[in-house]
Amino acid sequence: MPLLPITLFGDKILRKKTSKVTEVDNKTIELIKNMFATMRNANGIGLAANQVGADKAIFVVDISAVEDHEDSKPMTIINPKIIERSEEKNVMEEGCLSVPEIKIEIERPAEIIITYQDVNLKEHTIKV
Repeated sequence: MPLLPITLFGDKILRKKTSKVTEVDNKTIELIKNMFATMRNANGIGLAANQVGADKAIFVVDISAVEDHEDSKPMTIINPKIIERSEEKNVMEEGCLSVPEIKIEIERPAEIIITYQDVNLKEHTIKV
């Protein structure tokens, strides 16, 4: 699988609202496979389609290399929408493949509930 160039901070596509995915065709499946390969090659745990220059509401995540998450399965998240945020906050160190070499402390809700679609466009709701 070819590795995709990662779009770096400052590129306009990273600030643009991505387009909703209405069909998962062979081209989209190939993009997703290449996103996983690119993310793993860069030692990342998540990668959004706009980070590889694609205007699609897709991100991939694989946290199985993170301590206490070894049993987690890789996920493809299509058309995600946050539907609830907890009042409680957590501060954690984060990095971003589009801003290489930099890690900073970020405050986020301790839990969120999202709806999303999988590669079959079946809808799911999860709490993370």
